[in-house]
Amino acid sequence: MSETPTLTLARDALIEAFADIPVAFISDALDNLRLPNTLIEGIKPLVGRRLVGRAYTIDRIVLPVNATQADIDPSLALGVQKAIDAAEPGRIIVLASGGSDRNSTWGGNMGLRAALLGVAGVVTDGPLRDLDEAEEIGLPVFGKGIDPRRSIGRLATIAIDVPVILHGVRVRPGDIIVGDRDGVIVVAPEQAQSILESVAGLRDAEAAIQASVRAGVPLVDSIRKFKKF
Repeated sequence: MSETPTLTLARDALIEAFADIPVAFISDALDNLRLPNTLIEGIKPLVGRRLVGRAYTIDRIVLPVNATQADIDPSLALGVQKAIDAAEPGRIIVLASGGSDRNSTWGGNMGLRAALLGVAGVVTDGPLRDLDEAEEIGLPVFGKGIDPRRSIGRLATIAIDVPVILHGVRVRPGDIIVGDRDGVIVVAPEQAQSILESVAGLRDAEAAIQASVRAGVPLVDSIRKFKKF
């Protein structure tokens, strides 16, 4: 019986820097820096509570009524499965499906293979199925809900490892993905340092506000003194 290979995860300083930052702080930092707020609306944790990693993207569309996967791109039959097989340890699989909500976009076999490869999590703008199995596997999955219907005959894969769009937010391969119980947000690597500096200030302000409130100072006064907008 073959053993599961040992997975080696390369160090990534930016991922380590964002490892414990809440999504809410990143959202506030984007607002304070006057950058587009890249929260992907409507996506919440379905399995697990947190994920952080670099995006590895898969682009899918709802099948037209008059075309099949073979008509659109026969080389991408089982495209999601091929993409999962090529995933690197520590990556977040970001699976765009045009917001499909009439079938699942992620299931148990996918989750098992991804987990064994050391994938750090999954983000999809569609539903999950095989929930009991997914919880047993333990791979974090963030999506839009639960639906047992399969995607075969309902979705087509059109590209792998290219920029994709989920609910109006563009996600590029290599973007930083952070998810927690507040949702999922996207950080452009070229903006990461500015966001980290803003988050540090926000954390200091938050700690000061809470200390002030615990000392009996009214919330309004505490916010006026320490909050930066």
